[in-house]
Amino acid sequence: MLRDPFSWAHILELLAIGAVTGLLSGLLGVGGGFVLVPLLTLVGLDIKVAIGTSLAYIAVTAASGALRHLRQGTVDVVLAASIVLAAAVSAQAGAEVAAALEGAVLTIAFGLLIVGVALWFLFGPRVEDREVKEPKISGRWGRWLSFRRVRELHGRSYTYYVDVRKGVVIGLIVGFASGLFGVGGGFLMVPLVTMWMLVPIPVAIGSDLLGVLITALSGVAAHYRLGNIDFPILLPLLAGGVIMAQVGAWLAYRLPQHRTRAIFVTVLLIAASYVIYGGVAELFFDTGVPEPGGAH
Repeated sequence: MLRDPFSWAHILELLAIGAVTGLLSGLLGVGGGFVLVPLLTLVGLDIKVAIGTSLAYIAVTAASGALRHLRQGTVDVVLAASIVLAAAVSAQAGAEVAAALEGAVLTIAFGLLIVGVALWFLFGPRVEDREVKEPKISGRWGRWLSFRRVRELHGRSYTYYVDVRKGVVIGLIVGFASGLFGVGGGFLMVPLVTMWMLVPIPVAIGSDLLGVLITALSGVAAHYRLGNIDFPILLPLLAGGVIMAQVGAWLAYRLPQHRTRAIFVTVLLIAASYVIYGGVAELFFDTGVPEPGGAH
């Protein structure tokens, strides 16, 4: 049973949940659904309504954070577009595979994937210490498949290349994982873009947030038609989240990259612990925590 949505205690609770999730969204480029959906079920929402309300929240806070990142110059539209378009294709294949697998096994696999990504991001080579090389693309296609970028961050100039081919590959991986596990791909996209394409972390985060916005909008439309958005719950969530998404984006621009990396890894490991616990509980004890569906 959902607690009284109009009590001051409940409103303050929702404001706090929205604020924390919004901060994570702007700071790390994740939608925050993996945090928001379980919390909304804890306050009494049906899982489907929690997912629909979470997606509506994600769309608005992602727009807020992405706008700030755009003003800061930490969004690469070409990078975001190449990944999002490819992800839209492979997500369907991931969903088909997921339908054939047992839910508990899928949940545990998702948790282990998060752990692997977190450890790779933590112990892998630092982007700042690696030499950036121009992609070798012969012929007339070079000007359309590779774009040189220069960004000023923390008083230092960073040069990187948007290799559209790599962006498409990352998009296919992220989209498949998204469809397979029912989550957004921010936890995977940011490390891949940073470690493989050598994009500075703030730019990877801002570009991912733009992708989160685009993908969330399609989900919002579907859930609105199904009546799965609880507006009395959504409004206080947004009141806390919109402002804090701006704060998170501001911090992402100003924090040293190694600190942002540490925060990102910490959040991933906490989420992985929750997910693995739920999968193990469901597999061996026929119980568990809400599945990560709808998370971004």
